[in-house]
Formats: sequence, structure tokens, C-alpha cells
Amino acid sequence: MAPNGSAPCNACSVGTYQPLGVSQVYACLECGPGQASPDAATPCAACPVGQYQQQDASSVTACHACAKGFVAADATTPCASCAVGQYQTATEQTACIGCGTGKYLDQQAQTAESACKGCDTGKFQDATGAASCSDCASGRAQPDIGQRSCDSCDAGEFMPDTGATACLVCSTEKGEGYGSSEGASECNKAAPNYFLNTNGEPELCPDGVKCGKEGVTTETMVLKDGFFKFAAKSEEVYACTYEDNCKAPGSSDSALVGQKLCADGSKGPLCSVCKG
Repeated sequence: MAPNGSAPCNACSVGTYQPLGVSQVYACLECGPGQASPDAATPCAACPVGQYQQQDASSVTACHACAKGFVAADATTPCASCAVGQYQTATEQTACIGCGTGKYLDQQAQTAESACKGCDTGKFQDATGAASCSDCASGRAQPDIGQRSCDSCDAGEFMPDTGATACLVCSTEKGEGYGSSEGASECNKAAPNYFLNTNGEPELCPDGVKCGKEGVTTETMVLKDGFFKFAAKSEEVYACTYEDNCKAPGSSDSALVGQKLCADGSKGPLCSVCKG
């Protein structure tokens, strides 16, 4: 490069260049951001993937490679540390790797998958790249570490708290006769052979009531043939004086009371009166 016709040509300084074979050149070219030139005769080239060059100057001869645990989104942006929940095991990368489900990572710039930690018991994580784990919801529990979900409490069990490692048994914690549905946070059903009275407490089913299933209440009692109940909220069940009179058509699976329990041709208390 010669600034005028009489001066000798000068070599381009480090980090600038001028292509060979070009005449009448009075200045060297500088590399822009995201570029570098290793020698005076080589044009500036874009930084490779995973490297960057932030400067727009006359001294850029090489790009900067990102170390493990760091990535460069583009050639002009400095390497950034991997965020919490992510890591990177290799150099010169553009993206970090998220920890798998059931795991979390609460530190930045990590360089190995082993940095990801398994969720503690009573916790879970169903997403990748997480910085923390979540507590199991009420009605659920998780006894193992590193899990992506929690287990629902079985029928007859319950768990009112979050972050539990095991469910509680209704009959043990509340007493005989208490039951629950799957995934329950409280014991709100009667166990088989029991019914919930009007105070919400379990009692043994009286004779004449079908109580083979859980969840029977005073209002959902289904009576066997030959028995009578005066009102839906009544807890008392009576044997009919004439068994055949208390056989309502189609009543085998219905919670009927009063006159609806009577067979055709009968009426009154305990279906004891013949229709005239």
C-alpha cells in the first residue's frame, strides 16, 4: 500500500488486510465485528460457529473460541455462560444442553451432564432444562429421587400436604370405616360395608342395605328386597312386615325411599297396606 505515488508500499498492520493483485490502494481494510484476518493478504472471514469477535478494529487476527459451559449465539456476541438448568460439555458451541426430566441444575456455566441433580423425594420435574423441582401436590406422593411425576394416592389413602414421600391410610389415621377415592387429599368417603351418616362420619351399614362398594351415604343407600326406609336422609332401615310388599319394580340399583319401595298393589308405612 502506498499513500502517494512517490512513497514506497507499506505492509498492512496486523488485523487489517489488502487483497493481492489490487493496484493504486492507499489504505488497508479493517475487519468488522464477527470477522478476523490472520495476515495482511487474507480478507477478513466470519468467525466459525461457536467463536466470536466483538471488535471493529485494526488488530483483529483471530476469533475467540467459547469454552465448555459457554456458548456464542452469533459471531459478534461474546460467549455467554449456560443458564441454570443447562450445561455444555464441548468448546465452540452455539447452544447449551438442558438437563433431562426428573432433574434440575441451579448453577450456571456447568460443563458436564453429571452436574444435573435428581429431584429429591417428594418432588418432581416433568420439563427439561429446569432450575428446580416442584413439590408433589396434595393427594400425591413420590418416594424415589429423580422422578418426572408423582404417584396418586390409592383409594383408601390420602395426603393433605404437598411434597409428600408417602400417602396415609384412611383407616389407620382416621379410623375404621373411612375411605377415599384415588388421589384424595382427605378421607371423604365411607369404606365398603360402611356409610357416611349425616355428620360425615362412617357407620356400619345396617341389615337390608347394599354396602359392598365404597362411598355409600344415607342418601345413596340401596335397599335389599324386603326392607323399607322412610326418608332419604334417614339412617334407619326397617324390615317390612310382608317381605314381598317391599319389592319395587326396577329398584335393585336405585336409592329409593318411602312409597317408591312398595310393590304394585301395596302402599303405606313398610308397604303394609293393600291398595283398595
